[in-house]
Amino acid sequence: MVGLHWLLAKTEGYHLTDPNPATSQRTFDYARRLAEICAAMDGKIMVWGSPQQRTLAPEWSRTDADLRFVDFFQRLSPHLADLDVTVAFEFLGLKETNFINTAEETILLLEKIDSPNVRLHLDVKAMSADRKPIAQIVRDSLPWTAHFHANDPNLRGPGMGDVDFPAIAAELIRGGYDKWVSVEVFDTTISPDTLAADSMKHLRAAFPA
Repeated sequence: MVGLHWLLAKTEGYHLTDPNPATSQRTFDYARRLAEICAAMDGKIMVWGSPQQRTLAPEWSRTDADLRFVDFFQRLSPHLADLDVTVAFEFLGLKETNFINTAEETILLLEKIDSPNVRLHLDVKAMSADRKPIAQIVRDSLPWTAHFHANDPNLRGPGMGDVDFPAIAAELIRGGYDKWVSVEVFDTTISPDTLAADSMKHLRAAFPA
C-alpha cells in the first residue's frame, strides 16, 4: 500500500478552491479523514489530482483561489504530520483543469504553504502538456517531488508511446530520486495483463539497478 490517489473523483459536494465556506470546510474534513484512512492502511502518500474538483469558475478570482489553496493545506499540514502522510499535489494540463497547470506554479504555492507534508507530484502525461522538455521539468522539480507517475500521453504505460521514458528515468537516477514510481494508465482497450507486463518491462529496462 503506497497511498491514495484521485482523492475527490466521483464525489459530490467537495471542491478544493470553491469560495463557499461550507464547501471548503466539508472538503477539508474529508481530506482529514482520507489522511487517517491512508495512515491506517500504512500508506504514506496522497496524490491530489482531481481536476474537476479544483477547476475555477469564470467569476472566481485566481488570486483569491491561490490564497484559499495555501490556507487549506497549511491548516491540513499538522494533521498530515501527525499521521506521517504527505500530500503530493499533481499539476495537470489545460485540457483537464484551469487551476495549477505547471510544476513552476505548484512549487510557488508549495513555497507559501511551507510544509514538508505537502509536496509535488510529477506525472509524465501531465508534463507532456508543458512547453518545457520533460527532462528539464524533472530536473528542476526533484527537490520538491514526493511521488512520480510513469505513463504516456497516449494513455498507456511508460515506454508504450513516443515519450522517451529512459531519458526521464535517467534524470530521476541522476537526481537521486529514491521514492515510488507508479504506473497510471487510462487506455482500457488493452488488457490489464498486457499493460502491466509491458510497463514493468520498460520500467526495469529504464531502472536497471
